[in-house]
Amino acid sequence: MREGEPVDLPAIRDALRALKDGCHERWPLDQFWVAANWGKKIGRWQNLSASLNGIQLQLGLPAGWEPSNW
Repeated sequence: MREGEPVDLPAIRDALRALKDGCHERWPLDQFWVAANWGKKIGRWQNLSASLNGIQLQLGLPAGWEPSNW
């Protein structure tokens, strides 16, 4: 997702379900879902970014990890 793109909620829901077994805590997944449904664009992207950082930590991915580096 890039800022300004519409949020594909079914795809996000499926991705979060796939990630749940790899996360020790559920809060970053829950927060990502809440942020994806956020009504205001600016707050949505700030919260998505913060939640994604939490998911990254839960999965044990290195700092600066991006899908293109995988």
